[in-house]
Amino acid sequence: MEHPAVIAHRGYAGVAPENTIQALTRAADRDETAMLEIDVQPAACGTPVVVHDERLEGTRDGRPLTDAAGLVWETP
Repeated sequence: MEHPAVIAHRGYAGVAPENTIQALTRAADRDETAMLEIDVQPAACGTPVVVHDERLEGTRDGRPLTDAAGLVWETP
């Protein structure tokens, strides 16, 4: 029996902020990762934004999308 395909949804959970280049790169570096998947939602102005939920309250793992100063997560 073949092993199921591993799809990295939003990147590598718990290692980097979801839906970031860092999260996707870390997931892609894993041998078992067969596919990467990100979420794109349209902003009110129509600009595509990489974010999982339609609302900007926070991430599924409880971390906010912004820090205390209101700055969006930045990747190196």
